[in-house]
Amino acid sequence: MNIKDITRMGSLVMVGVAALACASSSKAVSYNFEVLDSSIRVGESFDVAFVATFDSVLEVATFAFDLDPLGFLPANGIIQLNDWSVPLPLSKFSFGPSEVGALGDPFDPLFGGTDILLATLSFTALSAGTESVAVVGPAAIGQGLELYDFDSDTSEFFDIESNFEVTVNAVPDSSVYAALPMILIGMAAFRRKIA
Repeated sequence: MNIKDITRMGSLVMVGVAALACASSSKAVSYNFEVLDSSIRVGESFDVAFVATFDSVLEVATFAFDLDPLGFLPANGIIQLNDWSVPLPLSKFSFGPSEVGALGDPFDPLFGGTDILLATLSFTALSAGTESVAVVGPAAIGQGLELYDFDSDTSEFFDIESNFEVTVNAVPDSSVYAALPMILIGMAAFRRKIA
């Protein structure tokens, strides 16, 4: 091991320490995951939006998180991640099947504000029930949300840790729909008989 390798290792350690230190920044950052469909049925596709609110002088440098850090999605066989997208000028990247990430463009930055869309996750409903999806993106391991501050020319790192629930409704049996006209006719005849 030569001095270059030791210096490079020291730089990597310092980056890790800086990420840990900045993860508790004084800047206000909030984010949430919004299920965009209020009534999801088996077999349907639906989206979940990842939105954040942060200071307008901050630019999105990068973000990454795992939807299912233990690899059990679909845990109950209820939903399955199909794909995800990010708005321009962000560029999509991933290092694994359940990781969602994006890189910012320094020449065309995405600045902060209220409810900034960072990603749209697309799922398919596989069966009826409720699924709780864990979202984990620790800044200490290179995930989380990195925001670049133009005023101080520094980056700040924020952990992403959340979860969201999806309820999938069963599709009514087609025989119910077939019997519905007969039920309505029977109810009308019964009403006439009473009147």
